[in-house]
Amino acid sequence: MEIFLKSVTERSYPEDGVRYLIETTWPENVQDMNLSPYRWIRAWVPSYELIQTAQKDKWTKEHFQYLYRAELEQPEAQWAIQNFLAQGHERVTFLYASFSPLESNAYYLQKHIYAYLDSQLAPAVSLAA
Repeated sequence: MEIFLKSVTERSYPEDGVRYLIETTWPENVQDMNLSPYRWIRAWVPSYELIQTAQKDKWTKEHFQYLYRAELEQPEAQWAIQNFLAQGHERVTFLYASFSPLESNAYYLQKHIYAYLDSQLAPAVSLAA
């Protein structure tokens, strides 16, 4: 599976595959028709409380990423990720609204899903002698 990142301001193309909006709130100045087609999964995006607190307290991106990862470890998010992977998409695009893709929720989610896939593919270690 390939997961690509794309700004919400960029045009949709068939090569995008299945498109997911990875934002807690609707991006400013973006019309629904400009994102179409897209999907949104609540369990994948940072909670509104996490976003608000991070902005108010001026958290570092590392601290935010750590707490976002903790939200992604919750059962609802894990179920959503497993369900997503079971669909067998070859190519998906995560849409983000931030200025930099490397500081977007989509990037953090992409990293989390790739790490999850790596952990599922890692060989089991046998301690038997």
